[in-house]
Amino acid sequence: MNRLEKIVRTARPGAAIHLRDRGYEAGEEADILCDVLALANAGCEGGRLIIMGVAPASSGERRFSAAYPAGHDRPDYVALVNHYIEPALEVAYGEVNVDGAAVGVLHIQRCNDLPYLMRMDHCMKLRRGDGFTRVGGKAVKMGRGQLERIFSRKFCAKTPQRRIEIGFAGNAIAKERRVPTVDLSQRPSELARGKIGQFMNALESASGTGATSVVQRLNHARIFGTEKPYQKRSQQQLMGEFADVGDEMWHEDQDFLFHRHGQFLDIAVLTTGEEALLNITFTLSVPRVDGLHIAPSSDPSLAGAKSYPRVVSDNKQHQISTTVDKLQTGAPVSLFKSAVRFCASDDLAGTRLSVPYELSASNLAAPVMGRLHLVF
Repeated sequence: MNRLEKIVRTARPGAAIHLRDRGYEAGEEADILCDVLALANAGCEGGRLIIMGVAPASSGERRFSAAYPAGHDRPDYVALVNHYIEPALEVAYGEVNVDGAAVGVLHIQRCNDLPYLMRMDHCMKLRRGDGFTRVGGKAVKMGRGQLERIFSRKFCAKTPQRRIEIGFAGNAIAKERRVPTVDLSQRPSELARGKIGQFMNALESASGTGATSVVQRLNHARIFGTEKPYQKRSQQQLMGEFADVGDEMWHEDQDFLFHRHGQFLDIAVLTTGEEALLNITFTLSVPRVDGLHIAPSSDPSLAGAKSYPRVVSDNKQHQISTTVDKLQTGAPVSLFKSAVRFCASDDLAGTRLSVPYELSASNLAAPVMGRLHLVF
């Protein structure tokens, strides 16, 4: 008696074995898929078997019959499983002669990449994403809780114990960063607004005195110097210039904020453990407050702009993110290929800003989250 025949004669239904009194017939493809999924997702080691042609007799002994008597077509189990189930499963169909009957055995091998799910819709009973497991010898559809437990076990087994430290880069990884502040009233656009405002006031004061254009020219030279040639302009024109100066001097302001007075912000990660972190995504969510300016990804003046982190700003926060393929263990590694540039106003002096972060990796069971602090 070979090993497979012994299993057919003695095996009991359970998490790894399903017994049927006959083979699956045409039209029973949904039953095949349910049973294969349930066995593949069962919490046990080794291969799984569906044995076809085994039925209990009244005496308590087993009665064996051919899974597919002559003239009965057998489904293509391998093609069916490969087409509908993911990740890939190795299945093989064979027959073993037991007491003269060709008992069918569907062997499901190496079920080590749980969960196994439907890759596409088959029918109303089996939709894309559905999974089954064995409960009490029957195939039962899995719920969210069962799937979460499978993923939790999978990632915990995949990732050894490790320590991950995240902070501001420097001589040592720090959770807090002190930031010098700048008098933003000295921005080029603010200085230009001040001069336009002075000239508008001078024109308004002189308008009631019948001042000549010579006086206007003198006032212009006194306020603007030689940087801007005199042109006769009405109050309305000057108000338009006052309103548009921010857009017109955008590049000068960017240079002031992020090059002449800009600070550099980089994040370092130190991880311990035997294996590197893989497919990392890191996000730093800086609250949006008045007086804090962060250079956008779209600024063409930034050196290495292509490697500058992605910066997405809305009315609540500046979200700074980057991706890294691999982080080795044992030494601090910078996450940003180009450091983020930012500038803080004197108005923020004496304040402290809490900045949440999140790091995820394909071989981490859960994201690493925490907070860093900027002290102005």
